[in-house]
Amino acid sequence: MIYSYNLPVPPSVNALWRISGRRMYRSKKYMEWIAACNEHIYAEDVPGIDYPFNIEIIVGRPSKRRMDIDNRSKAVMDVLQHYGVIADDCLANRITMMWSNDISDCQITIWKAEE
Repeated sequence: MIYSYNLPVPPSVNALWRISGRRMYRSKKYMEWIAACNEHIYAEDVPGIDYPFNIEIIVGRPSKRRMDIDNRSKAVMDVLQHYGVIADDCLANRITMMWSNDISDCQITIWKAEE
């Protein structure tokens, strides 16, 4: 079975957390993105994948600035786990990521990893 989702462009890992004194908390930008993902995820099946899987993440490039693509994977994997699409991101067998100038969102495809 193959599962596909379109999510808003994820924030960079550098924008996920804030620190105040000894307390670390999710940033406002991250919380808003998680909430925005809710309607996109629940519009599709929520499979609760509890077996090794492969995932392809295609992100619409938000600007021509130099950015690292791998900084976007943490938010995607965490939100998929948060909403129950995947049971645990440690089950990811292969993660493929790329930028695209042809889309403005984040396209995700998940399928069972071959044993």
